[in-house]
Amino acid sequence: MAKSGKKKHKLTPRQERFCQFYVIYHNAARASREAGYSAKDSNVTGSFLLANVGIQARITELQYTTAGEFNIMKQHIVGVLMDSINAKIEDITDTETGAILPVHLWPEHMKRAISGMESDELYAGSLPIGLKRKVKLNDRNKAIELLNKMCGFNMPDKVASTNIEGTQDIIPVIKVYPVQPKNDDDV
Repeated sequence: MAKSGKKKHKLTPRQERFCQFYVIYHNAARASREAGYSAKDSNVTGSFLLANVGIQARITELQYTTAGEFNIMKQHIVGVLMDSINAKIEDITDTETGAILPVHLWPEHMKRAISGMESDELYAGSLPIGLKRKVKLNDRNKAIELLNKMCGFNMPDKVASTNIEGTQDIIPVIKVYPVQPKNDDDV
């Protein structure tokens, strides 16, 4: 039987908890405390645990899993935002009468693009004569704004320059040197 190229490292239950907490907090000292190691030595213990090859491999594995789940969530959010941006009231109305169709006839993308709906029965005395429905679509401009933020389109055009520590603005200095004009004779 052929062995796979990956070597499995056996972790203790506490080491596994450390890995789980490290992926959440990205702080070795806190992860070691949360996993049940001594709070007094958490900085040293956290650093020691991070040097363990098995723990490094497990953290990497957990990070890939988390990243995959995060990308699925992002894709879902982008899909819902796109549904809101592309929603057309014509998709849920009868083309002949203009009446709003029953919800079970709506396309799925329109069900996700609706923020609310009201229904009122209309009466003439005690006799029901009709139904009035109001459908409110999600705010298209807000959806565009959120999608722009997610995609990084709202980044500032100009970014302030700071020193390495990020504590001081650096003011650009432009040096200007006088230049003697050329004579027509020099050309």
